[in-house]
Amino acid sequence: MCDRCQCRGLLERKRVAITELRRYVIKVLTQAHASLTASVILQEIRKIRHINKVTLYRILTLLEEKEIVRSILTSTGIIRYALIDPQNRGTENLPPQFVCRKCKVILPVNLLNAELLVKKSLSSKFSGPFELVIEGICPKCRKEEYA
Repeated sequence: MCDRCQCRGLLERKRVAITELRRYVIKVLTQAHASLTASVILQEIRKIRHINKVTLYRILTLLEEKEIVRSILTSTGIIRYALIDPQNRGTENLPPQFVCRKCKVILPVNLLNAELLVKKSLSSKFSGPFELVIEGICPKCRKEEYA
């Protein structure tokens, strides 16, 4: 089903029972190449198979606990979900991201020294992996604002 993202191996490594719906959630997030809201994930899975909201949220919660998926809370209170790189096994910092306050697009940020900056500013208070999210207005929305 989802050979590219190797769902089965990922779920086995994380000691999560392999179910068709869990594999579909991972497949949808893999194919998106970006974070998605639960409603978008729900719509995509429903194109293939029936799933209800409660089941989807239980799957997302489990995958987040097992560090397969991460949730991103935007400034508007909307939660988006993204797949964590299966190679880092939840031990590495998540890549920095930019979130547009208007259109909610999430873009990768190339900050090579992000980890060093966070560790330096937090010194002894720092522990474990972190997520750096920068919010602002994307260039497309900025253009529309001044058009």
